[in-house]
Amino acid sequence: MLEIPLDPSSRVPLYQQIAEHIERMVRSGALHPGTRLPSSRELASMLGVSRMTVSLAYDTLEDRGAILERGRSGAFVLGDERSVPLSASDESALFDMNSATPSADLIPVRALASLARKTILEFGADAMQLTPPQGTEELRFLLVKHAVSRGIPAKWNNILVTSGGRQGLSIAATTLEAVGVRRMWMEELTYPDAWTIAHGAGMSVHAIPLRGDRMDAALASLGAGDAVYLVPSFQNPTGRTIPMDVRSGILDASRKRGFFIIEDDAYGELRFGETSVPALAAMEGAERVMYLGSFSQVLFPGLRIGYSLAPDCLVPHALTALAALAGPVSTPVQLMTAAFIASGGLERALSEVRETMHARMAALADALSAHIPGSGFDMPGGGIYAWLPTGGLSGDDATRSAREEGVSVSSGRMFHISGKDPFAVRLSISSVAALRMNEIVRRLHSAWS
Repeated sequence: MLEIPLDPSSRVPLYQQIAEHIERMVRSGALHPGTRLPSSRELASMLGVSRMTVSLAYDTLEDRGAILERGRSGAFVLGDERSVPLSASDESALFDMNSATPSADLIPVRALASLARKTILEFGADAMQLTPPQGTEELRFLLVKHAVSRGIPAKWNNILVTSGGRQGLSIAATTLEAVGVRRMWMEELTYPDAWTIAHGAGMSVHAIPLRGDRMDAALASLGAGDAVYLVPSFQNPTGRTIPMDVRSGILDASRKRGFFIIEDDAYGELRFGETSVPALAAMEGAERVMYLGSFSQVLFPGLRIGYSLAPDCLVPHALTALAALAGPVSTPVQLMTAAFIASGGLERALSEVRETMHARMAALADALSAHIPGSGFDMPGGGIYAWLPTGGLSGDDATRSAREEGVSVSSGRMFHISGKDPFAVRLSISSVAALRMNEIVRRLHSAWS
């Protein structure tokens, strides 16, 4: 069985969609060298397309060197010694500029350990009981207060505690599907799991431009059967922040056209630039915004804790989706998180993370200026990701060359919803100290020269 999401309404031919999806799976390592693919007849039957469509896809993949067709024996994944996973962290690399996993010094282990012990002793057996699917009332009230720091006028009964941001996105997609949303729009370069989750909810995925007349025309074509997924602040993978006038335009179009917005604010609290960046959910006209917040990206990667803020009209559907997809987050985790917020520990930890990330990003910018001047690097105003164009070198080749020099980076291709190579790589500063940036960039320069 090989399921491939196809969009018959796309301008991209079906055979090319099949070829690009299989190629992405080969590059990611999901399909290993030597794997036998379904026959053209079998895959055509699985996907509901003609056998000729699959044959064209296989021919395309063979021309690209991704597979080898052996007559009646079938088609086999080739791969080669250069193929590397483009999304998983490479443990053999000296410097991890790929993973979002925070360095150990950023995790408030002592404070969390103390709170965990105190919580268990205080609540006793109640700490091991189930909570309502949407989370404990105490934590939800505290999350309302925390949302105020992002300027969001939240209500406690609109908040759902989730097991990290990814689960929050799955619940959002399932919720929107339940109210008739069939098309999900997102930027061409975005968080890869977003389109996977949208496809899993039965939606087609489309790219939306976020500038100029093309954006206005695209927004004007949307309606109640559409939703837009955005990471407005310090985006993954580009580090880009959507300007205020563009945000206002999107919200205005949402109000007029009736489409929903999923705001993934996983990095919004990590601002270190001088200009305040309010969440979409904090702005006028945000009545149709479903907001996703997460602490797991930087503070609690192993605890998996986040929250969603649903508009009034979506709360019943979101509760149904939460109960069906996951159920409540671990009770001890909720109690410990509530104690951490109430004690002021979260604000202290966020402040420290902001300072650390600012120092790391500034060190990266200085190193790039010294070793790769004119790279086209734009310093983000927050977050953990930076986007680096690689000139005439493809993102895939740049990723392989960097690994040979001991640096793990992410090829830009893995973030493109059509699988195109944007000739760029994504860099993550989450786990690398500022003092190492100069050495890292020196190695990148050597790899790409």
